[in-house]
Amino acid sequence: MYDSITEAMDAIDEELNWFQWAYPDRGENHGELAVDRDTERLVLIVWVADNETPEDEEVKPLHVSQAITDEDAQVQIRSIIHNYLCHEADEQMWFGKEGKRVFYPH
Repeated sequence: MYDSITEAMDAIDEELNWFQWAYPDRGENHGELAVDRDTERLVLIVWVADNETPEDEEVKPLHVSQAITDEDAQVQIRSIIHNYLCHEADEQMWFGKEGKRVFYPH
């Protein structure tokens, strides 16, 4: 779709100028996206609570990234959010008395 990674990064940056992920009227934004031009990666930062210390209400940033490709900018934005958050959610779902992780590992 793009002729160069620089062009892809520019397109993603442009999308991120107007991108909204959360309910802005509720102040519930728990994540952000950015283009790291030095590494040519799309970076997702999500603030999460550590489930190993449930008494601690502090949230900490979880950083994940993926290489920027020549795919459509919107597809890349959706991909990093969908793939990483669904993967994390699958890992933390426990079912039944035995605590089986039905959807993990993928």
